[in-house]
Amino acid sequence: MSRRLTSADLLLVAVCVVWGTNFVVVKSALADFHPLAFNGLRFAIAATVLLGLQWRFEGLSVLRPVLPRIIVLGLVGNVAYQMLFIYGLAQTEASQASLLTATTPLWVLVLVRFSGHDKFSGRVVVGLAMGLAGVMLLLWESFNDVGSERRFWTGNLLLLGASVSWAIYTVYSQPLLRQLRPLALTSATMVAGAVPLLAMGLPEIVSIRVDEVSLASWAGLFYSALLALVFGYIGWSHGVQAIGSTRTASYVNLIPVVATATAWVWLGERLSAPQLLGATAVIAGIALSRRLNSASDQ
Repeated sequence: MSRRLTSADLLLVAVCVVWGTNFVVVKSALADFHPLAFNGLRFAIAATVLLGLQWRFEGLSVLRPVLPRIIVLGLVGNVAYQMLFIYGLAQTEASQASLLTATTPLWVLVLVRFSGHDKFSGRVVVGLAMGLAGVMLLLWESFNDVGSERRFWTGNLLLLGASVSWAIYTVYSQPLLRQLRPLALTSATMVAGAVPLLAMGLPEIVSIRVDEVSLASWAGLFYSALLALVFGYIGWSHGVQAIGSTRTASYVNLIPVVATATAWVWLGERLSAPQLLGATAVIAGIALSRRLNSASDQ
């Protein structure tokens, strides 16, 4: 595997910058939106845009042969992930949420290796153990510090579940991307997720009082729909197709850096020393796990 940065790498950096700021955008918008209403609306917007683009450029017939697999993937990567994400973020801080997102490459490595694509080496085992220790430190510190409130502890566990769901989506989208272009996969899985998310959020959506939602929250809704979902999901799928699920997932490590800096400036949030230590352990564990894999691919 070449270590030279490609256009896919640069695109993934842009995606992770958008996703990093999205934590703070969503956290702020949830002051005016119910989580179910926010999720339903942003997915309806994103699915409409993506389906229109797919119909315009490639047509819908290319989706028919793999439709059942796409629906399952859409339910995991959109319904399960987004429900865990939105409710988890509503109950914890944006900076902590982004750190838990950094565990996604850890779960990707586990899924890739246990699915038989690769073998475990001693270094990989050490890396995974280090990463899991970092996760436990993040959770334990949140429980003892700001997480002494039950909602923070619950929120962090939900976000950990969201990371596992996104890892499943990432790994199992790779075989489909051998048959489909990123736009096709993204539009189809987005629609598969948008239908149940819109149905779940409909009671809250119809009760929205438009004049009571701030302009900033409306802007946050469209930012999250058009940039975090439309641009982000297409860019992520392109990365998986171009450089593989493991290397793509490693870019998630950029998200906490962006999210923490944004939360510091926008929300005034701070991280404790043990939380930073836990995040460092997660990232170091992932890097250690990938080093041997990168060397073996050359």
